[in-house]
Amino acid sequence: MALNALLTTTITIERKTPTKDTSGGQVDVFAPVATLTNIPCTIQSRSGVAVVDQNQRQVIMSHAIYLKDTTGILRGDIVYHAASNTRFLIYNVGDMADRKVIGRIMCKEIS
Repeated sequence: MALNALLTTTITIERKTPTKDTSGGQVDVFAPVATLTNIPCTIQSRSGVAVVDQNQRQVIMSHAIYLKDTTGILRGDIVYHAASNTRFLIYNVGDMADRKVIGRIMCKEIS
């Protein structure tokens, strides 16, 4: 079976852009990254999978997202899945088993 057959949905990566509100205070707005839209992937529920974040806190991941290439995707970005109108906060970006064949994003559902 070809890898493309397993990538059954698409996502868009959103990145934080600091802006000013009407009183001059900083507001973080997430906007799509132009080069990271309509990315073919598969999303799998991973309830109970724990990872340690940069502050040595344990964070429970809700989902793993598998895709061909993770280039340009950063920790702290948001994954937007339009088909379910769901957003996920990215905690970890890497390759599956360090083989550089398929990328994996570990994330937590936030909406």
